[in-house]
Amino acid sequence: MPVESIGSLVYIAVSGELTKYGEVLNLSSPALVFNDTTWSASVNNLGNVHFRSQFSATVQNILGEDILEQDDTALILPNSVRLLQPALPVPELSGLYKVRYNISLGDGQPYSTERWFLVAHPVQVLLVIVIFWLLVLLLPKRKR
Repeated sequence: MPVESIGSLVYIAVSGELTKYGEVLNLSSPALVFNDTTWSASVNNLGNVHFRSQFSATVQNILGEDILEQDDTALILPNSVRLLQPALPVPELSGLYKVRYNISLGDGQPYSTERWFLVAHPVQVLLVIVIFWLLVLLLPKRKR
């Protein structure tokens, strides 16, 4: 079997103080979800060495209870922007949910934000529409 790619790792010494600091340039999160999807964030490394960023998305129901969590890590190289595109954990039931994003940024303050999103699984939405339609048709009309 032929080798398709080859690489090497090079370590170099950095003079001066090591700085591990990053920033989130933007975070994109869907507002309406029908099935499996992703969220994305661009992380800029402003330091002079790489750092490993830990990031997570925690989904809460409308009562504020954590119901799903997805976490991962990524290596952020110095003087570069890394696009993170992890999976967004999607609840099995349709409804309104809040997702809390946390991203570590080296030695700097971690980035944290919350967003609301609506889960609308097609079969569940269709079932609600049919039930509503049947109720409208079957309930007696009021006479004036």
